[in-house]
Amino acid sequence: MADPTQRDGDEEPKVTENVDDIDREETGEPDEIRSKYDPALIRVDPRTFSLHQILDMLDADELDLTPDFQRKKVWKPWQKSRLIESIFLRIPLPAFYFAADGDGMIHVVDGLQRLSTIYDFVKGSPDFSTLSGLEYLTEEQLGGFTWETLGGNWKRRLHSTQIFAHVIDPQTPFPVKFQIFQRLNQGGEPLTAHEIRNSISRKRSRDFLRELANSPEFLAATGYAFQNHPRMADCEAVLRFCAFRMESALAPYESFDSLDDFLSAACRRLDNEKKCPAEQLERLRRDFYRSMTNASGLFERLAFRKWTPDSNRRSGINKPLLESWGCVLADFTWEQLVPHREAILRDLGIALRDQLDYTSAISYGTTSSNKVRLRMQVARDILQRNLS
Repeated sequence: MADPTQRDGDEEPKVTENVDDIDREETGEPDEIRSKYDPALIRVDPRTFSLHQILDMLDADELDLTPDFQRKKVWKPWQKSRLIESIFLRIPLPAFYFAADGDGMIHVVDGLQRLSTIYDFVKGSPDFSTLSGLEYLTEEQLGGFTWETLGGNWKRRLHSTQIFAHVIDPQTPFPVKFQIFQRLNQGGEPLTAHEIRNSISRKRSRDFLRELANSPEFLAATGYAFQNHPRMADCEAVLRFCAFRMESALAPYESFDSLDDFLSAACRRLDNEKKCPAEQLERLRRDFYRSMTNASGLFERLAFRKWTPDSNRRSGINKPLLESWGCVLADFTWEQLVPHREAILRDLGIALRDQLDYTSAISYGTTSSNKVRLRMQVARDILQRNLS
């Protein structure tokens, strides 16, 4: 029987990144986020909810499951059925972790799969509505039953089930929420930094990043390497563009302890209509599409990849190249670039082959401010030298 004492990630299939399509950059950063905050601001409150309350909160959009990043990591039907069976058998469920925000919304940090399964069953979702593969409650008792065909005693048993949740208070700083989530997911298949960030961000930034990541311009520029990426590398790549595009002077970047902190701050800015109003969001969208279109036209299959003029070999997508060339290409129209395409391609190839500090800046310790500054400057110099 699926062990109900395990958290959601423990039973999910493992997913590995396609290293042929996406470079693994060496960041030089430790796994642990290094930000330090006043412990008095860190508050996690224990609370108890009935599943009836949880279902009502989901219907009222007061509880956010943020299911998008789990789209490739779903349980099998028998695993879902055995979770419902565990509830009927009154086997206690593991603790959940929620994060509250200042608007009263509660985000599910740990427990997405379990709550999604319960909600789908009760609502008769096409993803899961029929019990099967039960272990203790026989098929004759409940096999083939849906929520609609269950007896009232079983429905009352589910509704009355109590779950225990740790709720992270809104006053807890965002990076600390990030760190709590990171520590929660050290077992099973750990979530990536952006999967964590996505879970505690708001709908505004999530929808915006997903829109850009699914755009034809981005998919074409990256050779479809990121399409439907199971670990959200596509949205993280888009966020890196947005973060550096919003802070082109780079001075703010240098004030952060890590790239993850910088990207988390960019997410918060995208979520805040005062700090990033609709017109700025639209400008970012236009800049991104222009940049990706320019990259496809200039570099074709070599866009955002390491290569050299004397070799046919190309690497996977390199995120530092995408971030730096993406930001710089957004400043130009295709009409400005196309007459100089061959010269730009030649100069970049030479830089990738001969300029050791440049290749280092896109390969090792890539999050240091000096290397970020250098790779941005190299891209800018190549374009300005050829367009002048």
